[in-house]
Amino acid sequence: HKDSLKLGLAIAANEGFNLISGDIKSAFLQGKSLQREVLVLPPAEAKEEGVLWRLEKGAYGLLDGSRLFYLELKETLENLGMRPLSGDPAFFSMHEEGKLIGIVCIHVDDLLMSGNSNFENQIVRKLQQHFKFSKIEKQKFKYLGCEIEKLPSGDISLNQNEYIQNIKDVVVPSKRNNYRVNETEKKEIRRVVGELLWVSLMTRPDLSFDVNQLS
Repeated sequence: HKDSLKLGLAIAANEGFNLISGDIKSAFLQGKSLQREVLVLPPAEAKEEGVLWRLEKGAYGLLDGSRLFYLELKETLENLGMRPLSGDPAFFSMHEEGKLIGIVCIHVDDLLMSGNSNFENQIVRKLQQHFKFSKIEKQKFKYLGCEIEKLPSGDISLNQNEYIQNIKDVVVPSKRNNYRVNETEKKEIRRVVGELLWVSLMTRPDLSFDVNQLS
C-alpha cells in the first residue's frame, strides 16, 4: 500500500537505516509450483507437432502467477525471522532483542528494504542467495516511478520529476464545431488522469483536488 511505503521510508529516516532496492528476475518462475494442470503451446523455436508443455511454475499471465510468487517470498522472509504487518501483508518487519532492525516493502517483484548492518547480513544477503535478482541498488534508486535518495543529512528525498516530465499531453484539435471528444481522445484523457492520480498519491498531495476534478 502507498501509505505503507511512506511509513517504511519515515521509519528508515527516523532510525538511520540504509536503503536498498531489489528487483527479482523472472519472479513468477521463482515462485511456488502450480497445484493445477496448465498446458501451453511451446514457443515457435521449440514447437513440435502434437506436443504440449505442462507448466511447473506460475508463468506471467496466469491469474495465480503473482500469488504463487508472493507465497514463496512470504515463506522465505518468515523463515528468516521476518513477520508481516497485520494491516498490510506486503510489509514485513524484523526485530532483534525487542528492537526493530529492518523492514521490507513488497510490490510484486520489486523490494524496498531498509535496516541496519545486521539486517543486511541476515536478510538482504540471504534473499540474494535464495532468489535471482536482476539488480540491487543502495541509497539512491528509482522505485515504482519515484526517485528515492538517502541524503547525507539522513533525510530521505522522494520525487517523480522524470515520471511527470514523461506524461504526454493530450492534443484535441481546436477547429471543431463542438466540444465533444472522440473515443480515442477519451482513452488518452483517462490515461493522463491515471498517471496524475499516481503522482498525487505518491509525491504531490497538493494536486489531489485538481486530479479529483479532472476525474
